Amino acid sequence: MAAKNIMHSQQTVELVKSCDDALVQKILELEKRCFPKEWLYDEGFEYYSKALAIKENINLLLREDGKIVGYLLAVPLGPRRPPKIPQSWPLENPPAKRLNKGF
Repeated sequence: MAAKNIMHSQQTVELVKSCDDALVQKILELEKRCFPKEWLYDEGFEYYSKALAIKENINLLLREDGKIVGYLLAVPLGPRRPPKIPQSWPLENPPAKRLNKGF
């Protein structure tokens, strides 16, 4: 496979405000190309149709030259408000180190 010069491609991020069957099918096709068969949802069409229709969810598409090349389906866990992000993590106890130890 030839390397693509990304300097000449146009990438855009699109907020999904509504969906149709064609969009769901494109997401499923992308999943099949990106993930092992064992990771795919058996009821993928129903799952993504419902997830994309929920107005509270954050649904984004990444397009390259108009073609869908990535997506994000995020479900807010609580009331929408900006997350509290520390200015910096202490080097002796970064988040990844804490997560590996458990809580």
